[in-house]
Amino acid sequence: MKKIIFFFLLITFCLQAQNNNSRWVDLFSYANVRDIKNVDGVLYCAAENGLFAFNPATLETEKYSKTNLLNDVGISAVDYSSELGIMLVGYESGSLDILQNGKTKYILDIPWNNFQGSKAINDIFIYRDKAMISGDFGIASFSLERQEFIETTYFNVGGQQLKVSETAVLDDQLYVATEKGLYHSTLVNDVNFPNINDTRWQTIRPDITSGIYILDVYQNSVVGNHWGNIFRIENNSLNVFASVDQVPNSFNVVDDILAISQPTQVSFYNGQLINKTINLEKIQFNTGFYFENKYYGGSTLHGLIEFDNPEILTKEKGYMPDGPYNNLSFSVASINSKVWISPANQGDFSNVSQNADGISYFNANKWIHFDSDKDFLRGKDMLHVAVNPQNDKQFFVSSWFEYPSWESSDQNSRIGGFEVTMNDDQETYQINHITTPFSWLYRLGGATYDENGDLFVTTSLVTVNGIGTNYSVSLAKRTGNSWSSNVVVQNTDRWTSARKPALDQNNIWIPGMRRGGVIVLDKNTLNFVHTIYTDNDLPSTNVIATAIDQSNVLWIGTERGLRVLRNPSYAVETGDFTTEPIVIDQSGLYEALLTDVKINGFKVDKANRKWVATSGSGAYYFSDNGEQTVLHFNKKNSPLPSDEVFDIDVDPATGYVYFATEKGVVAYRGDVGDTSDTFTDTYAYPNPVRPGFTGNVIIKGLPNRASVKITDIVGNLIFETTAQGGVAEWDTKNFKGKSVASGIYLVLMTNTDGTDTKTLKIAVVR
Repeated sequence: MKKIIFFFLLITFCLQAQNNNSRWVDLFSYANVRDIKNVDGVLYCAAENGLFAFNPATLETEKYSKTNLLNDVGISAVDYSSELGIMLVGYESGSLDILQNGKTKYILDIPWNNFQGSKAINDIFIYRDKAMISGDFGIASFSLERQEFIETTYFNVGGQQLKVSETAVLDDQLYVATEKGLYHSTLVNDVNFPNINDTRWQTIRPDITSGIYILDVYQNSVVGNHWGNIFRIENNSLNVFASVDQVPNSFNVVDDILAISQPTQVSFYNGQLINKTINLEKIQFNTGFYFENKYYGGSTLHGLIEFDNPEILTKEKGYMPDGPYNNLSFSVASINSKVWISPANQGDFSNVSQNADGISYFNANKWIHFDSDKDFLRGKDMLHVAVNPQNDKQFFVSSWFEYPSWESSDQNSRIGGFEVTMNDDQETYQINHITTPFSWLYRLGGATYDENGDLFVTTSLVTVNGIGTNYSVSLAKRTGNSWSSNVVVQNTDRWTSARKPALDQNNIWIPGMRRGGVIVLDKNTLNFVHTIYTDNDLPSTNVIATAIDQSNVLWIGTERGLRVLRNPSYAVETGDFTTEPIVIDQSGLYEALLTDVKINGFKVDKANRKWVATSGSGAYYFSDNGEQTVLHFNKKNSPLPSDEVFDIDVDPATGYVYFATEKGVVAYRGDVGDTSDTFTDTYAYPNPVRPGFTGNVIIKGLPNRASVKITDIVGNLIFETTAQGGVAEWDTKNFKGKSVASGIYLVLMTNTDGTDTKTLKIAVVR
């Protein structure tokens, strides 16, 4: 990978120094290859959320994303200048990354004067020392030397804003493909003329609805397509020289070969005729490429396909970094370095996405795709995975959609749930299709195992009778091999779609989406206890998530903020289910935490701190009582790909925090994981603390509740705390809040009963 390292090494180091992204990793899929560029013999493939470099000589890949290099996700266009050594990466958001000589520059917005349409960059065409950027607004020229925009042409023709798909520049002639025809003008001082209504702009072919998509320069002429006909522009006329079976979606020119990608095939034109067309069953393509006498295709789901490689064709899987099936993610689960991603989404009761993507599973070594057709009886909308904490080889998959298809809507074809048991090789498995214990075989909103391995599954139902509509929730429980269940019928004003339940020692707390509140059941008998509703001070009856923390406090997430129930056991005993907000001090003003914010999920870690997933505000990490914000991640200040965070989970073995967002999954290396019984694995980092460091020193691998004292070299006490979740933190300040001087400091640690101790040294350099 020497060539890959040469091009990107300095960029990566520079970004890590600036953005401190070394704690982050992506769990993106790189299967959807949208474009391919040759950089000194290495093929750079643009996928949805990142780039990956493929070395044809070694077959190695290396991935680059927002966690280690790029500044955004949703790549929509890319181009590379070998003369200047510059790569431009355009995004659906309208932003632009510039990569050159070990440096990166992020351009946030194209100057489109409050244009209200899509801001996606549709195409980038580099010519000489400039680039032409295409979008729904029109085109904008960009100086690669000054790294700034020069001129913008808005394609407002006859009062209609025309979307521009692509451009091409040959010599000083500019050609523009729009949704309503092909336009041409001569560059003025190497830049596009801004007034589209000026006579310097000519219409080569008007009123072509969706006919011209693509332009490029091939054999010293501009080529394009009108439907399946491939033409050259000669004297402002379109001269067809080849035809393909399907409407092309991209061109790629390498030497004398023109790769013409179409939805299900790629054709290659050699200057005289189309000498090769590849059509692979069930595989769709975004782009094609010819390199060193080999033919490639960038597929939508299978990575980079080498068409002459029989092994690749047999497996129907190309070259790409290992990852999940795609970037759809609604829920995530992790334990012991294993990860499960569910792609389906849950909206209203009748709002089914009919997603047939199965689930993705990382077995701590490689990714495995559980196929909907092969593994789940063509079941759809796999919403949630629950993992047995006593045996992580066993997990339960909940399906939200009721039938393989609407056409097969009969009782015998309803889906239910699936319990998967992995074999010791972690690659083969058995699947148990579970139906009989459930009151209804659809709308499985989620499941959980308790610490004993008992399984709890929620389902929902809407029934219409002569009086009105009943909205019902069912809870099924399995202890050993025995199942029991109970149905809770809500009246017509409590529309309910149940989600994953939270459990304490005695009760079950079921989030009721729509208008369901929190449905409380007895854990042993499954008898109905109460519904926490508006009269219990919930800000909204649309409850999306519940969680029980280590202090036996119930956290309730709604579409309009959160509430807590301080003592759930006491509430059940007395019947007083009044909830309350968490009140925080905002510079002397007191307000409820996350007021009017939609809460999608909670995760309580070993230190009893709370990770909170929100809709539109990213992810929060709160202190155990919620009154202090420890961390707040969003797409602007972190590698989160989106502020729409659906779910969070924490792997207690590694401390990694996984975020399922609308644009894929990323993970953050947190500091709280499994606690130790001894000080054998205790360490501190960073150590030494170097000049300029402003964070906290982390002391990790401690027994829970261990006493931690920090002294100077002569024994003066500087700081003390108690470990939470196997971790203690020191801000390198003394009791007076002043930063300590350079020197050696001792960390004196004792477990809770005083039977074990350890001492560490931390060097501080100011």
